[in-house]
Amino acid sequence: MSAPTPPPTILIVDDSSGVRLMLARLLAPHLSVRLADGVSSAMDALTPETALVLSDVRMPGESGLDLARTLREQRPNLPVVLMTGVVEDELRAQALELGVLDVLRKPITPGTLFPALRGWLGEGLEAVAPAIAAQKIGVQAANAPLAQAAQPSEVGLPTHLDPEANRALMAGVALLPGVAAVAHYDAQGGWQEGQGAALPSDLGQSVRVLVMAARISGPHLGTPHLPRSVQVEYQDRVLVALPLSDGFLAVLVRDTPGASTVKAWLRNHLSGMPGMIG
Repeated sequence: MSAPTPPPTILIVDDSSGVRLMLARLLAPHLSVRLADGVSSAMDALTPETALVLSDVRMPGESGLDLARTLREQRPNLPVVLMTGVVEDELRAQALELGVLDVLRKPITPGTLFPALRGWLGEGLEAVAPAIAAQKIGVQAANAPLAQAAQPSEVGLPTHLDPEANRALMAGVALLPGVAAVAHYDAQGGWQEGQGAALPSDLGQSVRVLVMAARISGPHLGTPHLPRSVQVEYQDRVLVALPLSDGFLAVLVRDTPGASTVKAWLRNHLSGMPGMIG
């Protein structure tokens, strides 16, 4: 019997350990993954089996474009994909000149990454296609709207919040003890409106990443259910993020008991509102 074909190797290059860890956990069950925190370490991590390089653009010292330029000279047939928070036309043009396959916008979701991997690696990914297909629940949970990713009875959250109901919801949350600010962000993390002290507009991207990470973690924990909320505790503040069908609700609270009150109020209020799912 012939030995099984080893999975393709992907090299992930990013100066953020959190991004490296997230992508490694996402891809390691299906691909051979190597990690690097910059251009120099990336060149050291290359092997003859490396089938794709996925690199951040903006890193201390040399950039992802510098890496693509070096690889074009030394490994011209090695596919390179870049990723960054802001994809500008000039960046795309520079990447195209260097033969880069694509420039992905961070944060990267499984629903974006897995189909793209099939296109980039082609037949080299067929050996792990069944394993990737098995991640369908995780991909849906991380990338699809909440109402589409699970049955309503599983999540107990609204299928839709019209603008008036949304404003009423935020106004009610803002009156709870210990609440400093409330904001509604759309599905892409864009700021919509808020109550109380203003939460920054760019917080929406972080809230989106928090909820996405919680959704990705579910299948690894053996649960098919989507997260009802995500709570992050700082020294003197607690951030509660609630996934909705049309985006996210972020609530900044003074302490942990206040966060528990907010979550309990939201569960009761949403299940009892007309047109909401109980």
